[in-house]
Amino acid sequence: MIKLGESTQQAILAVMMYVARSTGTEATQDEIAAALKTYFSLDEITNQISYLRKKPPEPAEAPASEDVLAPRYRFNLAGGRPG
Repeated sequence: MIKLGESTQQAILAVMMYVARSTGTEATQDEIAAALKTYFSLDEITNQISYLRKKPPEPAEAPASEDVLAPRYRFNLAGGRPG
């Protein structure tokens, strides 16, 4: 028996809730397990993990509130062609 971590438990519950919303009926644990073991699902999960590993890490903390309000781009509207 393997003890699942909190994040894995939440992920499986999210799958179960998504299936229930999408189909209108709750899937059994056996149905969820069978779906997760298909080659298609395993391949998609492998691709997603590979993508996440290549993605640059997200910042550890949120920017300060004044950074959020700072403009990111400057537009020179006076220098452009009229209408």
